[in-house]
Amino acid sequence: MGSLAGRRLPKDVFRHVRALVKAGDEALYPRLIEKPEARRVIVLSPHPDDDVIACGGTLVKHHRAGDHITSFYLTDGRKGDPSWGDEEDLVRERKAEAERAARIIGIDELVFLGEPDLRLRVTAGLVQKLVGMLKDGRPDIVYLPFMLDYHPDHRAANALFVAACRDGADVPAILAYEAWTPLIPNRIVDITDEMAVKCEAIGEHRTQTKNIEYIRLVKGLNAYRTLHAPRECEYAEAFFAAPRERYLQLWDYVEGEAS
Repeated sequence: MGSLAGRRLPKDVFRHVRALVKAGDEALYPRLIEKPEARRVIVLSPHPDDDVIACGGTLVKHHRAGDHITSFYLTDGRKGDPSWGDEEDLVRERKAEAERAARIIGIDELVFLGEPDLRLRVTAGLVQKLVGMLKDGRPDIVYLPFMLDYHPDHRAANALFVAACRDGADVPAILAYEAWTPLIPNRIVDITDEMAVKCEAIGEHRTQTKNIEYIRLVKGLNAYRTLHAPRECEYAEAFFAAPRERYLQLWDYVEGEAS
C-alpha cells in the first residue's frame, strides 16, 4: 500500500465540500430550483450516455425553455460492451444511440471528440481543442461529472476542464452532476414532468441498458433526490453548483495542491 503523505483524507474533503456548499448565503440543505438560469448550455459527457443518464431531465427543461444545448462526448465508448466484438462497430452504434437520445431530449448540437474509452488523458492538444470549443460555445453553464466520481474517465474530464479554464476558457458557472458516484448537492431540480422523456432517451442506449438496468437505477436515484423537495415532487436531479473559481479551488484541494 502506498503512503498517504500528501493525500487528502475523505473526512477532510467532505468538510471542504460542505464548507463550499454552505459558503455565502447557501442553506444547509440543497435548494430546489425550477431550472438553472442559462441561455447557452454545454454538457461535458465522458461517454455517449452520461449526459442523458445524469442530467437528462434538466436538459429537457432547458430545451423547453428555448435554451441552446451542446453535448461534448469526450470518449468514443468503445469499451461500453465487452461482448460486442468489433470495437469500431460499437463506436458507430454508440454514436447513433447518442444521436437518437439527443433528438428525444432536445439537444441542439453534438460534438464527438473520439478519445479512447477508459483512456481519457489531459494532453496539450486536447486542452487547446476544448478551450476553443468553450470559447466558441460561450456557455452560461457547463455541466460535467462531479470531481469525486470514481470512474477514471469522469475524473479525467474534470482534469481536462480545469486545465482548459486555466488556459483561457471563460466559464461563468459549473453544475457538477452525479453519474457513477453520488455527490453532495446544493441544487435540486424537479424533473417529475420530464422523467418519462428522460427514460425514453436512456432506452435508446441499448448497448448499455442490455447489461445494466439504467432506467430502474436512475429512477431510484432521482426518487431519492426528492428527499428535500415538496411531496408532489416525484423525481429530481441533484447537482453541485459553483462559480468557476470556487470549483477550481475545490479541485486544487482534492488534488492536494492547496492547503
